[in-house]
Order: sequence, then structure tokens, then C-alpha cells
Amino acid sequence: MIAVFALGDDQNSPPGMGMHAFILRMLQTTLKFSLGYNTGSALNPASDFGPRLVTWAVGYRTPKAFSNTWWIYGPWGGAMVGSITGCLIYDLVIFVGSESPVNYKMPGAIRTRTKKMFSRK
Repeated sequence: MIAVFALGDDQNSPPGMGMHAFILRMLQTTLKFSLGYNTGSALNPASDFGPRLVTWAVGYRTPKAFSNTWWIYGPWGGAMVGSITGCLIYDLVIFVGSESPVNYKMPGAIRTRTKKMFSRK
């Protein structure tokens, strides 16, 4: 998500026209090559749930396909939590635009009122 936000940020010198999909695919390929042996390339829900569903539909209905809950909290929960975390990290640390829902500048009157409220007397 940090890479997606960085590619979409106009102030971050984005790549040329048509290069977004290529760069994201190269990033995904690199992650799958480096983490594929450890996680089985289950970096998103489609990489894990689709093959599980097909093998179950074909007839491999062993209890191992859906018995443990790894297929829920691994690719599904990990993808959701990782996406939200990546968005917050990019928004808090890198992004400086005015349309940020997290990292925005408060108007002067609110800023002085907040300083007065939290200052020690």
C-alpha cells in the first residue's frame, strides 16, 4: 500500500504514463519470489482462497483444506491489517498534502486553542 500511495502521489515525482501497473507488478513479483517459500505466495486472499476453493470443488475434500483458520487470518486478515497499516504509515510519515484525512494542518484558531488547553500553567 505504501508503494500504491507513492505512485499515486503527484508531489512524489510519479513515474511516466502507463508505468504504474508495470511497477506494481514488478513489486508483487519480487515479493512473491522472496517470500514465496515461507508463505506459499499467499500475499493476498486471491492467491490463497482461489486454489483452496478449486481443490475443494474438484474433490479433494480432506479436512486440511478448510479445517484450520489460517486461510482466514493469514491472507485475509493480514492483507487488511497490512493495508491499513501501510496507508497510515504513508499518510503520517511521507504525505504532506492538504487532502490527507490524518496528517492535515489545523486552522490557526483551533491550533492556539489546543495549545492553551494542553499547556501547563
